[in-house]
Amino acid sequence: MHIDVGWKHNSLGIAIAHVSDVLIEEPKDKNDDRAELPVVTIDLHTSFIAPVNGEIDFDTITNFVIALRNLGFDIRLATLDGYNSIGFLQTFAKLGMETKLRSVDRDTTAYETLKELIYGDRIKGVLYPRSVRMAGEIRQRYILREELTNLVIISDRKINHRGGNGIGKDESDAVAGAVQGALELGFSSFNVKEDVQLGRDRTATYNNRITFDGDREFLM
Repeated sequence: MHIDVGWKHNSLGIAIAHVSDVLIEEPKDKNDDRAELPVVTIDLHTSFIAPVNGEIDFDTITNFVIALRNLGFDIRLATLDGYNSIGFLQTFAKLGMETKLRSVDRDTTAYETLKELIYGDRIKGVLYPRSVRMAGEIRQRYILREELTNLVIISDRKINHRGGNGIGKDESDAVAGAVQGALELGFSSFNVKEDVQLGRDRTATYNNRITFDGDREFLM
């Protein structure tokens, strides 16, 4: 699990991922060994938005993570960026999670890894729609897709979002960090108890896999 922490005038992104399978790639040269390439499933991605002139309630985030664990999500690793993260790290450590600071902003490593998995068809998951009020109407938006396809590389060393269109990257940061953490832990990264029931929205949208066909401009 990775949390991209926001507070005022921002949103907080959270994502959970685990290594779910291995893709065997046969060598082009018979003298080489077969490559075992991990497949990562994104189990959850969402964001919490600060109210107008308000702040994100960090207790709400903590209670949300605890609720996930109570539902059977055995989260082994919790990583957070450095902003306002100490309280979260202490709480999650008391819950038995390994905790560490992780920034996906300092270089392109996490996003380049995510890009490699997407283009190699080694990412599975669900694009969750979000109901958003726009111009007085409630519309369905796929926030994660919008964020991922709005990214740019700055000076070949940092990933940021294009400005001026209201699209951030809190949720995509969370996904990139969660995927990196899942790869570090391998098959021990996540476990769901057999009695966990998937929500209606998740089962209904599971075929909407994160393949991003038609969006190949992502980080090109």
